[in-house]
Amino acid sequence: MVRIGAVHRWSSLSLSRQFVLLSMFLMLASIGLLGQWMSSRIEAAVKEDVGIRASVYLEHFLEPYLTDLADGGGLSPDSIDTIDRALAASSASLNVVATKVWSPEGVILYATDPSLRGRQFPVDGGLSKALTGATAIETSDWDDAGLASSDPMLLEVYVPIRRHAEGPILAVAEFYQDTTALMDIVAWTRVQTWVIVGVVTVAVLAGLYLIVAQGNSLIVRQQGELNEKVKELTRLLNHNEFLRRRIQQASSRSAEDAELNLRRIGADIHDGIGQLLTIALLKLEQVFPEECGRGPDYQVIRGMLEDAMTEVRAMVSGLTLPHIQERSLVEAVDMVVMKHRHRTSTEVLLTLADDLGEVNSAVKLAICRFVQEGLNNAYKHAAGVGQSVTLRRSGQFVAVTVSDRGPGITPHRDNGKRQPLGLIGLRNRVESLGGEFAITSAPGQGTTVSAYFPQDV
Repeated sequence: MVRIGAVHRWSSLSLSRQFVLLSMFLMLASIGLLGQWMSSRIEAAVKEDVGIRASVYLEHFLEPYLTDLADGGGLSPDSIDTIDRALAASSASLNVVATKVWSPEGVILYATDPSLRGRQFPVDGGLSKALTGATAIETSDWDDAGLASSDPMLLEVYVPIRRHAEGPILAVAEFYQDTTALMDIVAWTRVQTWVIVGVVTVAVLAGLYLIVAQGNSLIVRQQGELNEKVKELTRLLNHNEFLRRRIQQASSRSAEDAELNLRRIGADIHDGIGQLLTIALLKLEQVFPEECGRGPDYQVIRGMLEDAMTEVRAMVSGLTLPHIQERSLVEAVDMVVMKHRHRTSTEVLLTLADDLGEVNSAVKLAICRFVQEGLNNAYKHAAGVGQSVTLRRSGQFVAVTVSDRGPGITPHRDNGKRQPLGLIGLRNRVESLGGEFAITSAPGQGTTVSAYFPQDV
């Protein structure tokens, strides 16, 4: 929970504050490492420089006594007294607190502590390195120099002594130098280094913060503008969705009203023109009684009346649908297909998926009209060959397909002819409910009319 809370608090910070905190942490860590490295390098360089300068002086100081060293007999008592007096006069200026002169065999030829003169010690450490020809600089304490003090440490320097640059090493001069003044210089240099690095770091962070702060303010302003645009777009989309539903609902009501009007028209035709034609046929029987003989005029008039009655029945059949309100979608479509089979005496392959579910009355009416008009076109243009009807689920839609294996639709150039009214009516009916309409056809390969109806409008 603590970890999640920390992540949440971090995410709630602005980009500029995140940058400052993260940069400060990284810069402080980098500065710490860099400052420590620079301090150690400065300290080592200062120590080395002081040690080398003192060693050069000491080598020059012992030059008059190289003859005694070259003879292998060590230093004479007079030389020792002279060295004691000279070191007493110059040691203070060099901060040298103790001096030794070693033979290559590890014998102390001279020491400021008389008790050490003539004693032999193992050749190791800085003495061993100096005998190879290199100046060795080490840190030591006052106990190693045989002195008592509360100061922290001494600088221990081993210097090889030669008669000339390429000659053999005659002896090794060792001296202990007080580092109190040296440490003061190193400490002051270290403080200056940290101050300079700190000032540069603060300047860099300030410059970067200004850049990031400007970028962050621009991002925040653009995010605000984008959020406002998204809100406005969302409002418009919701309003468009509301209007789309209103239009679909109006189309649904319009389709239901149109269906009701078609039923009324069908009933008026059946009860009006149909009844008049029936009465005309009865009157014809009375005008031309069978016992008086019926000539050619009778047959012509009767044929015309019967043809008119057939046309009226076909019109009424196309205008009306079976009562589908109280039926399910599967039952309603099956009723439309069965009526088409009975009326045209043709076969229709009907395929209904098991997961169709139910739709509202407007969609059910549109599907039945689509199937009825599609089968009428298949019978009219393909003579009812290979008629098939398929209903299946496709996401939130009901996919309806009516196809035949007739001659298909022959493509032609646009010569200004309008699309057949039947297809226009099918497309308008489907699209008014928010569905999709498509026709697939090729010469000699039949025609397939497809539609996707939303399950709920």
